[in-house]
Amino acid sequence: MIPIRILYVLVGALLRTLLLLPAANAGELPSGVKTLRVNGYDMAYVEAGSGRPLVMLHGAMSDYRSWAAQMEPLGRINRAVAVSLRHYFPERWDGNGGSFSWQQHVADTIAFIEGLAAGPVDLVGHSRGGLVAFELARARPGLVRSLVVAEPGLILDETGFGGGLQGKTAARTAADERAARIKSVLKRFEEGDVDGGLEIFADAVGGPGTWKNFAEGQRQIFRDNAWTIKGTEQEQRRPVSCQELQALNIPVLLVGGEKSPVRYGEILGVIEPCLKKQERVIIPNASHGMHRMNPSVFNSSVAQFVSKY
Repeated sequence: MIPIRILYVLVGALLRTLLLLPAANAGELPSGVKTLRVNGYDMAYVEAGSGRPLVMLHGAMSDYRSWAAQMEPLGRINRAVAVSLRHYFPERWDGNGGSFSWQQHVADTIAFIEGLAAGPVDLVGHSRGGLVAFELARARPGLVRSLVVAEPGLILDETGFGGGLQGKTAARTAADERAARIKSVLKRFEEGDVDGGLEIFADAVGGPGTWKNFAEGQRQIFRDNAWTIKGTEQEQRRPVSCQELQALNIPVLLVGGEKSPVRYGEILGVIEPCLKKQERVIIPNASHGMHRMNPSVFNSSVAQFVSKY
């Protein structure tokens, strides 16, 4: 009889293999998906509309498909471009080898924007994508006309906000909570319970019951990107200071969800006064995935903001 621990490992390996199987048309991109060669990697993206590019960067466990509700509406006024960062779907990555880090994603997105050869872009980033967008704007401000960050995955420098973190318990402990969450998710994955691990992640970032309330299509997006969380476990995010935010000389729209976990609102509240040119909007009846949960308000907020610049 096989010991239960070994059985868990075997089942986990089998499920992991299944997750990494390519789509039905092996070697082919999904319909409508294009690629642009950047830093030796074929970066997948979709686009709609024409004119000034509006580039959208997804969050963790996600890919270009998370912006499905933005493509047509924002494509009416801009060239809406949604990318998949390195190692996210349509690539099927097992979390091993390759270069996975926010630094690599920043470098790839810089090369991608340069490859568009269409001048400065309006840059939108959600969660992890918000971190990438901020770091890109800091490193190459000439590539960004305006910046939209929806509950960005920033780690704040405790000493760099003039005491602004005092009393902000959720914001101060965000890094520790993130590390513990990733560890719990990976433990479930290794035991073969992929959906159980994804439920831990989804409920942590969106609030209790988020996974159960997901449509099956959204669950599949998470499954397709499940092992990218192994890459996030291995990377080190650097603390961001108020001084760095003050150095941004581009307009920034801060976006939050009305029903998001408290820490996201606290982080936005701490960084808001550090920005020279900023606006803030709360998307009603929505949590962390506000662009999916209330796309009409999210889209109109972004469209109104970028139209000013």
